[in-house]
Amino acid sequence: MILAHPGNGASLAAYAKQFLRDKLLDHKTYIDKHGEDMPEIRNWKWSRDGTYKEKALAGKDVCA
Repeated sequence: MILAHPGNGASLAAYAKQFLRDKLLDHKTYIDKHGEDMPEIRNWKWSRDGTYKEKALAGKDVCA
C-alpha cells in the first residue's frame, strides 16, 4: 500500500499515517507501564487462511 501516492487521497494517507504513529506511541506507553505487549499484539494469531485473527477484537472493525 502506498500511502503518499497522490491518487490515493492525501487526507486518507495523512489519517492512516497518524493512526499508525499514535498506535506505536500507545504501544510504547503500554509496554512502559505493564512490561509486556498490548493484548492486541500479544494475542495476535494468523488464522488457517492467512488472515488476521485476535480474540479480543473478533467481530469488531478496528479501523472505524
